[in-house]
Amino acid sequence: LVLIVVGIGLFQSRQDLVPPLSSSSNTPDGARALRLWMEALDHPVSIQAGESFSIPPDVQVVFILEPLSLYPITTDEWKSIEDWVSGGGVLFLASQNISAALSDSSIDFKMIQTLRGPVDFSPAAPLLRYPPLHTPVTMRGWALFEGGEEGQISLLSSDKGSAAIEVELGQGKMILVGDTSFLTNAGLKDPISAALALNLFSSLPPGGSIWFDEWHHGERTVGVTASGPQAWLRNTPAGRAVLFSAAVIFIALLLAGRRFGRPVPLPNEQARRASSR
Repeated sequence: LVLIVVGIGLFQSRQDLVPPLSSSSNTPDGARALRLWMEALDHPVSIQAGESFSIPPDVQVVFILEPLSLYPITTDEWKSIEDWVSGGGVLFLASQNISAALSDSSIDFKMIQTLRGPVDFSPAAPLLRYPPLHTPVTMRGWALFEGGEEGQISLLSSDKGSAAIEVELGQGKMILVGDTSFLTNAGLKDPISAALALNLFSSLPPGGSIWFDEWHHGERTVGVTASGPQAWLRNTPAGRAVLFSAAVIFIALLLAGRRFGRPVPLPNEQARRASSR
């Protein structure tokens, strides 16, 4: 039992590691540098995540960076996102598996499946022009946008497809990018990657408040308090550990148990002979 509890503790500690593109992560694949950069550009930034997915009020820009496959964007969540964008919001969605992230969206996207590998993309002038990108940008991805749909503008194009597009939706828009390497803490150290990011951010409203979506990184307990013993047992790691330990103890007792003897011993124990054949 001790070994099992220790193993669960180690597994839980691994589960608690900050996921890639988290706005709180200082690791090379984190996005804390991007969050600090947005704050330096006078964008009020929020990273709060509640018990359920909802875009906070008074937010003008939502960043969804590399949502985890364990926490996909559901159909209902996409509906709320699209309604919010139609009202004038700006969604910046970047993922190396962009086709899966958009699978439950109601917007028609034509994707081109490609082999995973570096591809050189050129800015679609004059949309991306500040700061000037004099050389092609190398990006990676499983799928590219075919483009050509009404209301969809290519931002980064190649002979194989578009790596980034802008989609008009109602009074707002979506900026969809099929790669995230240039947005990481390590990626932004490259001047070309930083220039590309700054070009893509040029269409954001100046000084607009930004919300980094950590809900789809699994951070779903911020600000949630347990209202009683049952809620504590169900919703906290310590409570679930208690439940699991109780279940293990019960199973151990069940497997190691033995049949009960006579409830009351007989006054005279007599050994009877075997019946004759």
